[in-house]
Amino acid sequence: MVAVGYSGVVLMGNKKGWRQIPTGSVEEILAIARWDGAVYFGLDGAMYRFDGSAEPQAVLDEEVRWVSGL
Repeated sequence: MVAVGYSGVVLMGNKKGWRQIPTGSVEEILAIARWDGAVYFGLDGAMYRFDGSAEPQAVLDEEVRWVSGL
């Protein structure tokens, strides 16, 4: 499971514990999407991919904004 939040926080874990994934940012991450075995989120003007096996990688050099699906 992956959770995101303020101050560039990305957490990965389960009921056994959590660890913080370094992003190098203090920007808030307020939306996350799961697709094709990874999670994607917008940060510092780009879209990042995180699959749990390596640090988050920028995959699209474009501003990403949260859009409500409600």
